[in-house]
Amino acid sequence: MELGRALFGERSSPQQLVAMGFPAEMIKEREPLVCYPDHELAYRCFIDNASQWRAGMGGIYALDYNVIYRWLDAEGINKRKRNQVLREVGLLERGALEALQARR
Repeated sequence: MELGRALFGERSSPQQLVAMGFPAEMIKEREPLVCYPDHELAYRCFIDNASQWRAGMGGIYALDYNVIYRWLDAEGINKRKRNQVLREVGLLERGALEALQARR
């Protein structure tokens, strides 16, 4: 979920934080988030389909999983691996939705 939040959340730069009055010595650069090799397929799926959100009157609420299934078919992912990828994409989706809702 953290990776999903980081992809869609807002982050202030160190310069912006100093301009807002935070002491420079308090500000640390954020460590880059790392996608472990075991999760790379889910990450690629999420990034490749990051524009495929379902939206309604209340805004974005979910990824369009019809598109996700088509992506998995096109990549030739077997059923056992597909279930794992879908669980991981769901975690990325939740993190992204939390970040997007926080921006509202």
